[in-house]
Amino acid sequence: MRLFWFLWLFFYWQIVDAQPQRYYKEGKVSYITEKGDSMARYFDAGSEFSEGYAVVVEKGQRFFLNTSLQQAFGQSFEEASPFREGYACVRSKGLFGYIQPNGQWALEPRFEQAASFCGGVAKVKMQGSWYLISPQGKKIIEQGFEQVADWNEFPIAVCLNQTWGYINAKGVWVIAPKFKQAYPFHHRRAVVQLGNKQYLITRRGKIKKEIEEEDDDEIK
Repeated sequence: MRLFWFLWLFFYWQIVDAQPQRYYKEGKVSYITEKGDSMARYFDAGSEFSEGYAVVVEKGQRFFLNTSLQQAFGQSFEEASPFREGYACVRSKGLFGYIQPNGQWALEPRFEQAASFCGGVAKVKMQGSWYLISPQGKKIIEQGFEQVADWNEFPIAVCLNQTWGYINAKGVWVIAPKFKQAYPFHHRRAVVQLGNKQYLITRRGKIKKEIEEEDDDEIK
């Protein structure tokens, strides 16, 4: 098992190292390959490479570069996020959708707002409410929310009837909505507000401690 993980990490870093690297010159962004080949073209902004592509901004439009430093997919977008978990969130004609690494639509634009996939789930806004969806575009739960916080680990903070709680990746409540405010979990702990006080809680909703003023820097 250790050999498997060692080989996986070795090949992963080989792929990462093979991707072009971003650099800045006079406030502009460009890229250079591992062989030292650099672009003659500079962009207003640009992301690091992720899953074989980078997002660049030029004259207000976003498009993708492949590892050959060529424009990918033959189209640009109003907004675009780097690929994550095999999908990139983009906006076209005012609506958000998701494309695959081959440039084909995985989910055609139909969302008012949307964010990248994380843990196999993405948040999207439709008809004024936020939902969690699968890569196939299926709602994880039919319930819509007023707000859904970003997350890097589960459970996810959501707001219903102006009260915050947490759900898991299947849309099941793991901490019932009872907080005035709730923030994303980080290292299995999250900050919540009850009344005028803030607390640090576990993923089961157990209060670990009240946050005092001197704790602010540590919590942040």
